[in-house]
Amino acid sequence: MGQTLLDFGFGTLGLYRIIAGCNANNIASYRIMEKIGMRREAHFIKAQRSNIGLGFQWCDRYQYAILKEEWPSSCFSPCLHLSLPCR
Repeated sequence: MGQTLLDFGFGTLGLYRIIAGCNANNIASYRIMEKIGMRREAHFIKAQRSNIGLGFQWCDRYQYAILKEEWPSSCFSPCLHLSLPCR
């Protein structure tokens, strides 16, 4: 899914930079971003409010990004991944 979104953003929308973020405690989310080639660019301390039970606590947040030239051009196939009509 993450690769498909990057394909769509870079290939179809023509974006130059894509950013994403997650709660620093969400290991699955940041591992996916790292697996698809995004790099961690920021670690924000107590930047996100999380509901815990009846209260809340402040949690750290990671921000990731990738540039178009860092994404393999062979991956630009939104027609294939998203079943869009090719022009």
